[in-house]
This record gives sequence, C-alpha cells and structure tokens, in this order.
Amino acid sequence: MKIVSRENSKPVYSDNEKKSKKYLDQLYPVDGNYISSEELCKLKQLIEEMKDNQTLEELAEKNMSKKETELFDKRFEFSKSLDKNETAYLPALIDAAKIYVLVDFLTSVKESNIEQSTISFSRKDSYLKFLNPDSDDIIKQLLIEVMIETQKENNLSKQDYNQIKEKFKHHDKIMEILEIKIEVVKGGISKIKEYITEADKLAQMRGATELIKEANIERTREIINKAGLIPECLIYGSGGNSFIVVPKNKGQEICEKIEKEYSQLLLGGRFAFEFLEAELGEFLFDYSRLSTKITQKLTTRHIVRLPMLQSTSCQHETPNSVVPQDVKLCTTCWLRDPKKEIKIADEQHWVCDICYSKFAKSKNIRSSYHEEYCKFIGRNISYFKLPESLSEIDDYIALIYGDGNNLGNVIMNIRNVFELMYLSRRLDKITVSAVYEALKNAIEKESEGKENATAEKESKPLLKFEIIILGGEDILMIVPAKWALEVAKQIIEKFDTAFSNTITLSVGILITKSTMPMSAAYDFTVGLLKNAKKYVKKKKLEMGSVDVEVLTGSSILSKKGNKVIFPCEVERLEKILKAFKTIKEKLAKAKIYLFKEAAETLLPEEFELFYVFHKAREENIDAVEKAIQEMLDEDVKFVGGFVKKKDVDGKEQVILPWVEIAKLRDFI
Repeated sequence: MKIVSRENSKPVYSDNEKKSKKYLDQLYPVDGNYISSEELCKLKQLIEEMKDNQTLEELAEKNMSKKETELFDKRFEFSKSLDKNETAYLPALIDAAKIYVLVDFLTSVKESNIEQSTISFSRKDSYLKFLNPDSDDIIKQLLIEVMIETQKENNLSKQDYNQIKEKFKHHDKIMEILEIKIEVVKGGISKIKEYITEADKLAQMRGATELIKEANIERTREIINKAGLIPECLIYGSGGNSFIVVPKNKGQEICEKIEKEYSQLLLGGRFAFEFLEAELGEFLFDYSRLSTKITQKLTTRHIVRLPMLQSTSCQHETPNSVVPQDVKLCTTCWLRDPKKEIKIADEQHWVCDICYSKFAKSKNIRSSYHEEYCKFIGRNISYFKLPESLSEIDDYIALIYGDGNNLGNVIMNIRNVFELMYLSRRLDKITVSAVYEALKNAIEKESEGKENATAEKESKPLLKFEIIILGGEDILMIVPAKWALEVAKQIIEKFDTAFSNTITLSVGILITKSTMPMSAAYDFTVGLLKNAKKYVKKKKLEMGSVDVEVLTGSSILSKKGNKVIFPCEVERLEKILKAFKTIKEKLAKAKIYLFKEAAETLLPEEFELFYVFHKAREENIDAVEKAIQEMLDEDVKFVGGFVKKKDVDGKEQVILPWVEIAKLRDFI
C-alpha cells in the first residue's frame, strides 16, 4: 500500500487501512503543523548556545517558554528531496534531529578509539547541519528512505531488510552506514509500584519515587556521558525503563555499569539490562523486529534481586543502636529486620536498611511531582505546604491507579524509531497535563468552598495530593476521597480526547482510611483496574472506564457480583455524578442508611414491602428513582427498590443497590 498525502488528496481506505491510518495519526504530528522559517531561525540560534552533553530538552527548558517548546513536535522538511507523495507522515522535528545526530555520531566512531572520536564529534555542528534544509547529505537521504520503506503496508521482516541492503548494494556510502555494527541496550526497574508502596509512610514513598527517578534519568545519563557517548544514544528513558543505542563493544559495559549504579542506589530493587548486537540499518529499517528480539532476551533472563548493599549513612549512624527485643520487624514495611530508629512525622519507628534509604532520600528534598505541578500552574512551590503524612491529605483518601487501553495494539503497529519516540513523549505530555489540570480544578473548587464559608485563610495552602507514579500512560496517585471520581473523570476525558479514543484510559479507585497499609491498598486497586479494563473490553467500548470500592474497617463496598453502579464507562460516570447530586438533595442520608440496613437484614419479599411503605412517605422519591435508573447500565432496571439485571447465563438477578449507594454517598 502506498499512502497518499492527505494534504493533496482524499483517498478511499479499506477497513484495515483505516485502522492502520488511525494508529498512524497517533504516531506523527498532524498535517499542516510545520515549523515556520522564524521558528527555524530561533532554533538555530538556540543550538548555537548548546553546551557539551546538554540535551535539547534541557536547552529549551532554560531558554524557551512552554509555548515556544511546541515547535519541537512540529513537522520539518529537512531536505529538498522529500516527496510528500511518498512520505505522508513526517516525524517530529526533535525525533528526526536526534536520530540524525545519533547516526552522524555512530558513523564517526571507530571501534578501537571511541573516546577520541567523541572528543572530535560536535553535536552542535551536527544539529545545525540537520536544520539546514538546503543541505542534503547521505544521512538525510538515508532517513528519507527509512520513512518511505517503513510506511509501506507490512512491517519489515529479516528478509525485507536484506532486500533493503540489496537496493543499496551499489551505493557504497549508504551501505557503509547500514552495516555499522552497534549494540542496543534495553532494561529497567521491575515491580516499581510494589517497591514504592511496600512502606506505609508518605516520606518513604516519596523517597522511593525520587530514588527511581534519579536512577532512571540522572544516573543513566551520567553513565552514558562517562562512557564517551552522547545524550542522543538514549532513545528513551522514563517509567523506570531505558532503550540505548551504543557502538559495538559498549553494550556489556553500559549494562554492567547501570546495574552496579542501580544496586547501590535502589536497595532491594529489582532490575535488569541486556544488550544485543545488530547493524545500524536494522535499527533504522527494522526497529520493530529488533525491539522484539532484545525484549525477548531480557524477559528470558531471571530478574533476580541483587545482593542488598548496606546504606553508608545507616552504617555510619547506627553502630551502637540496640533494637528492642519486642521489635521483630521493620515498623514501616513489616518485611525485614529493623536496623535503625528514626522519627517520621512525629512518630518513632525502627526501620530496615531499605526503608531507611527511602526515608533518607526524602529528607531535605522536595517532591519533584509537586514541583512539576507548581510549574504547571505557574506558581512557586514555596507558596504551598506539602503533606507530611497521608492523614494530612484527608482522613479518607483515594488511591487512583490508571493505565491505558489498546496501547499494545498501537505499539505493535510501530514501524520505526521515530514513531516510538513521538508516542512515548506524547503519552508523557498528555498524561501529565491531564493529571495536573484535574488536580488544579479540584484544588480551586475546594478553595472556593472555603472562601465562601469563612474569610480566614491558612498561611500556606496545602497541596493535598501525592503522586507516586506519573509517566507514559501509567498513573498512581493519592487524593482526598471526595475528589476521586471527579478527578478520575476529568483525567480520562482529557486523555481519551487527546488520542481520539484510539488509546483510552481505565482507572481503579480504592477509597479507604489514610491509616490503611499502602501495599494492601495497592493490591486492592490493581484488581479494580483490571475490572475497569474488562468492562470496556467486554462491551467493546472505545472509551475509558472506572471501577471503585469503598473499604471501611473490615468490610468492602459490596460482595463480588452485587455491584450495579460500578464498573462503568466514562460517559456513564458523568451520569453517576449527576445522579448522586440529586440523591443527596432529595433523599436524607438517614433514609439512605435505613434502606441500606434493611437491604442487609431483610429477605427480598420483606424489603419490597418495607420499601413500598417508606416510599409513600417520601415526596421526592420519584426524582430519586429516576436518578438511580439514569446512572445504571442500559440493560439494568431499577424497580421497587431493587435492581434487576441478567447474569452471564441470561437469568434475571435481583440486587439491592442501597449498600453501594450508602457507601458512595459521602465520597461523591
């Protein structure tokens, strides 16, 4: 299939082509969004200021406004040889530029003397060559061929790549580049959420989050730089995962250094890195197969817990510490031997080495996610107070866990590295923006309520949330329970809309006391997220979804199979929020709990008479019944105080919704 330029014509697509096109629209900048001559001039001036090992992102953050940085995600016709009839989809400027510089670097590297080659290689000059559309060179010609070949209907196979080489067998310069020996490095940290949530205290969770970010971003970049490589070798590094391209004979060195660095920083963490030799041409023309191959090699290796190293600070400060005999386990994770006594939020705790390392990281450091949020809303973090414990967020909190739907299918359609880079960056950008915007709205709404109630204000507003993971399509965060459903709805709506519902977001929400162990809360929330995903998959809905539980004491919201309100798709969530507003206005809380108690104790026939009696005494009951019906699934009916729905075998079930309504009432 030859993709015809969408700007010049309107071709008719088959169903498979429409599906492929739908995915492609998420992997490239939109048509018409080209960088202007003025923007190009400004970018060149910016590149002139580039320092050694400074990334484009760092350069832009220092010298450009948030709006100005949008030029990096625009299309750029970097060569006069570009033919729009053959390349309907142009990569984002930043992605094409980075790959150009990477290829330029690799062609200049001699296997026996990488350090000397690095010193003589100028990233600045390489970027400026790329940004000159009047200058065509062999690397630009090669990148154009990559776009043409990888935009064909089928992904390349090993045989297809050999055909590519056959195509250029008489072009010595291109063949020299294609046959450059490289090694691809892939790896990351596994069980990240478990690593963060195993300790109950907010300070330790925050510290664990910062340790992971430091390892994944700062330490990995340092290792690349010290190895005589350039920042562009790191294709992506976020969410605890990294993909790196290095010259031949550098892969094992990079893997060993990263694992050693991680073992010293992430006590008790699980991580692994592997490398694979390939030709540069395989990376450019056959990225999908190459990525699959290195992933398979990584997954076949057992990711074992590396030997735990003692924290230097812990060893230094506790030589004479004597653990009380009645303290058998670390009092924050309850998993390992206690080693040191520390004070966390006015509480004394005996902690293990791993929990101590997380706590030590949190001391005298501000949460990077809170800092990012403040930058997003245009305020200085010093204006706010940060929560020191989960109870400061609220007595009842909500753990929100979000993850993308259909992302695997989109990734399976990725044909070249440009698409991967663009999708990874776009996922980060959209998810972060959706989360921070929803939090901003929730905080402003609460502030308005307080201002209406009293003129007295706190010296510093409290940022009542904690973000544990935020990257890609992955979200794990804590907010006050009463914010949870509205925040989740806004995040899902913004995410789904940004990706035109090609990729959607499902969310699991656990509402519980702030004293509940976070490891247990996380386990609950994983199940809720799975339920939400199954719901839209079963109904074949192209939209996000939510499942929620309220956990109070030893009881959960309802027995499995007896929930009728959740899980739900995001469109119905809007109806649920409106319905509960009506229910709270029209039916007293005491009456809801009366129905709840009756539902839990009476037989169905007895409850029916009970409900008819009390219904006659409620003048607004018709509005309440209408609201309940409107928030239920289409195939579910609310009649006489009961909900009637069919089970998987088609048999009618009679369920009482009042337990679910009563427990959700205070948190909507």
